[in-house]
Amino acid sequence: MEETKTKRRTLGQALGLFWQGLTGMITGVVDGIATILGMRDESRYGRVIRRIVGSCFAVIMSVFALVVARALVEECVDWWHRSFGERAEIWRYSERYLSREATYFHGEYGDMGFVRDKNGRNTLDGVAWIAKPLGTDSLVCYSDGEKRGYFNMFTGEVVIEPRYDRAWIFSDGLAAVENEGWIRFIDCEGNVVIDKRMPYESGMEGYVFHNGHCVVRHDSRERVGLIDRQGEWALAPNYTDIQPVDTFWIVSDGEEQAVLTAGLKTVLPLAKASYLVVP
Repeated sequence: MEETKTKRRTLGQALGLFWQGLTGMITGVVDGIATILGMRDESRYGRVIRRIVGSCFAVIMSVFALVVARALVEECVDWWHRSFGERAEIWRYSERYLSREATYFHGEYGDMGFVRDKNGRNTLDGVAWIAKPLGTDSLVCYSDGEKRGYFNMFTGEVVIEPRYDRAWIFSDGLAAVENEGWIRFIDCEGNVVIDKRMPYESGMEGYVFHNGHCVVRHDSRERVGLIDRQGEWALAPNYTDIQPVDTFWIVSDGEEQAVLTAGLKTVLPLAKASYLVVP
């Protein structure tokens, strides 16, 4: 007990000495500046200098006080809005712009997100995540935590209820969906427009149209090709890999690569090479 009291007394003495040294240093600096400027001079010059320095110091301190006061007021107002204002329920959410009419709010702490229109009305609740479409398409893919569906990014209203095990973004007016292991393509009303009995594979990414074509796997599950928007083979499934790069396609048969245009015209024929197309 006595040892604890001794430590506290020693710490207090150290802090006291530190404070005395700090105030002494500040006082010395101030005295030095005052002497240099002639503020200790009792003449008319000294009085004028003191008034100028005092006025400048007062202005600086006033500006500083105003800045601090404004920051405190803004923080208090923000706290009030978060706690009691109309934004109280969404302060824990990050915003993601969709359009002038709708915004997606994503929960930061595991909370489900929601979509809100410009009038402050929630148009869709219970959103786990979203994926925006490509180009001029307007339907946003979203998940309710179990199934996937689509809502309109301009109204925030659900267009296709979440009923798919997996679903991909809209591109060129079509979107790929998966149920029971098979990939189908639907239009913006949810109608199946392409059904070629294409199997879903976890390692197969995309199912998105680029330049009017989409990479899909043949039902043999061994090779990939390109289909057009009517579901017809535009490039026969004779390849092990096809990658879109800007307005080109890089295709590989496992040993050789070729480069094709968006219209599937050959730019560089199959060769034992590793092509890199820079947009």
